[in-house]
Amino acid sequence: MDANLAMIVLVSDILAPLALVHVWLALQEASVDRRAWIPAIPVAVACAWAALWTWQPLFVAMRSLPPPRGQAGAILGLILGLLIIFSLSPLRRLVAGLNPKPLVTFGAWRIVYGTILLILGLQGGLPAEFFWSAAIGDIAVGLWALSILTRLEKVSLVEMKGWNAAGLADLLHVIVLGATFFGGFYQTHPEVPRLNLLPLALVPLFITVHGVTLWNLTRRSQPIAQNAGRP
Repeated sequence: MDANLAMIVLVSDILAPLALVHVWLALQEASVDRRAWIPAIPVAVACAWAALWTWQPLFVAMRSLPPPRGQAGAILGLILGLLIIFSLSPLRRLVAGLNPKPLVTFGAWRIVYGTILLILGLQGGLPAEFFWSAAIGDIAVGLWALSILTRLEKVSLVEMKGWNAAGLADLLHVIVLGATFFGGFYQTHPEVPRLNLLPLALVPLFITVHGVTLWNLTRRSQPIAQNAGRP
């Protein structure tokens, strides 16, 4: 494998824990209850889930199956996480009290990972049918997030809903693309490493944050201020 390609993959793996820490800090900032261990729970669960699908032999074997079964780790993590959140009333109340604005900050990572996908694809490390669409979508969502964050005035509910809906649609689109194009690609390119924390922890976590934020926004009737609190 090309040395530049290996370096890009290594950088992506190194950045993933930093992105997870950022998500934890954003959740802490968005939460009315500022106890640090509460927003750390979903991040820790996401890491544990990724570790299970990375190192436990049975789950590792399942990841090697043809799509879409090979994406079971990300898909099951997402479904289980949302079911747990919306089936337990204390978690629903916690989500309802989140300030949506700080959660937009994790959108900046979409620019980082979109750029990595673009470079990785141009280096020959990803199928063209996947990386062009995935990279452009990530970068566009990330730039929109920066636009929201750099404005001091209130952000309309319509725009906040639109950004979260776009981010959610893009991530679901990436999962479908991965399930469609990656099976044959990995069989013909066994030298390309499979990123673990990005698809198995960050993607389900980002999708969950988008989903619960959209649910949160449906309960509001006023624009989102720079330091908005409970609805």
